[in-house]
Amino acid sequence: MKIDNYDYKLIEWVNTQLGKPYIWGETDCGSLVRKGLNIIYGKDKFNDIPSWDTEEICRKIWDDLGGADKAFLDFGAKKIKGTFAQTGDVAVLEVGKLLTAAMVIGGKLLFSSTDKGIETRDITPSLLRLDIRFYRFG
Repeated sequence: MKIDNYDYKLIEWVNTQLGKPYIWGETDCGSLVRKGLNIIYGKDKFNDIPSWDTEEICRKIWDDLGGADKAFLDFGAKKIKGTFAQTGDVAVLEVGKLLTAAMVIGGKLLFSSTDKGIETRDITPSLLRLDIRFYRFG
């Protein structure tokens, strides 16, 4: 169950994260999504998934889980249409050869990139035409 005022707490947290550099285990895409979900639900939705501090360990963990899409479904998320995405939903998209997870916050995607760190991007109709899968946890 979502905690009271999760959306405000999430926005406060996002504002402290924007511009931070990309660091494995702290501000990489999976760590951001995990922290965001912790704020929303007041607990770790992925408590069975170990933490990581390198790209190699991260890739191994998520590969062992069958990838982000399968793991999110296994952990109770439901796949939804992007046009119904709302604050707290999670997006999975491919950027080059890298699979990236992002969190939906107020009509934007919060994500982390190795070159720019943590940033947001508006969810636009053209963005929704890309191969992005959206998930909602309950």
